[in-house]
Amino acid sequence: MMLRRMPRLKTLAIGGPRFHAEHLRSLAKVTSLRVLVLDSVDLPDAALAEFQAARPEVVVLRSQRLAISHLARLAYEIAVPK
Repeated sequence: MMLRRMPRLKTLAIGGPRFHAEHLRSLAKVTSLRVLVLDSVDLPDAALAEFQAARPEVVVLRSQRLAISHLARLAYEIAVPK
């Protein structure tokens, strides 16, 4: 995995419909990682729990920014809860 060759990588935002549980398992090996933003991913809860058990020091954030962006380009109206 190319990311393991980036020893100072601290924060990574990654995702999309092609991001799967095996990708998350690979990210667990990136020892410098401290913040992981999962954007528009559909992962099983078990995969996320496995990652967090292996790397409890990594803050994991979930986002739907990519999905919202695609919907906006298709002219859907996006309502944001207050």
